[in-house]
Amino acid sequence: MTDKKPGFSSILQILKKDPWKRRAQELRAALPDIEAQLRDARSDTERSLLTALLELKQQQIGAAARQSHSEWNRCSAEAATLEEKINAARAERVAS
Repeated sequence: MTDKKPGFSSILQILKKDPWKRRAQELRAALPDIEAQLRDARSDTERSLLTALLELKQQQIGAAARQSHSEWNRCSAEAATLEEKINAARAERVAS
């Protein structure tokens, strides 16, 4: 006997075959964490950066739905830059 729900393995097979669906699913799973960070943000700078990051992640989910490599890559690069700025803002806040 297994603990798996009926149809679970077929969903896994679809996700394995379609990397775009897997990417979108991973991003959707990360959104609540970003939203929680946004609620806990202690500065206006951090809030605005996290808001922009959340919007970019949502755009990236849309890019996955459209299977747009160029939009996905643009969003990924911008998100990485924003994450660096968020970390720098947090480090600055902690240092002061």
